[in-house]
Amino acid sequence: MRASTMAYIAAAIGVACAATAAAVIAATPAPTDQATILNSGSTNTLGFKITVESGGRASSVMQNRAGIVQSSVHTFVLTSKQAAQFFTDLKAAKAAPSTEGACMKSASFGSSTHVTWQDWTSPDLQCPSENAAIKTLTADVSTIRTAAGISTFPLIHRSATDGPLHAGSPPPPK
Repeated sequence: MRASTMAYIAAAIGVACAATAAAVIAATPAPTDQATILNSGSTNTLGFKITVESGGRASSVMQNRAGIVQSSVHTFVLTSKQAAQFFTDLKAAKAAPSTEGACMKSASFGSSTHVTWQDWTSPDLQCPSENAAIKTLTADVSTIRTAAGISTFPLIHRSATDGPLHAGSPPPPK
């Protein structure tokens, strides 16, 4: 085989390899961004944990105040518009100055809701805020909670044999 033929073959192989590598790189999906919405629950309501990916895939699970799972994992999908808006609003809320503090809550039904994203945790979204970015994020979280099928007040269901509803109450007679 001639040297010029070998050079031509080597060049063709090199071009094919480069094209294949470029196609593999182009086909590799962008890393998925992820945020977690965590509601603490209260004495009388279950909390929840919702995980949202930037592509719209999401999952939720109900849990008690101690973080012990009380339901099976529920998967759902947000529209691409909802997911994009949520992550855009997260970025704005993270960049906004936060002077939020604690707020008064009911002892029986008060809970806290926070979003964790990229090493940042939002202020408690259950507390009123004057910050427009936090208000928008709170509305997004409400939309996502509804999409997950979680009611505003997911009550803890107790049977009569579960014992007292309030700490310190005597057990029911047997």
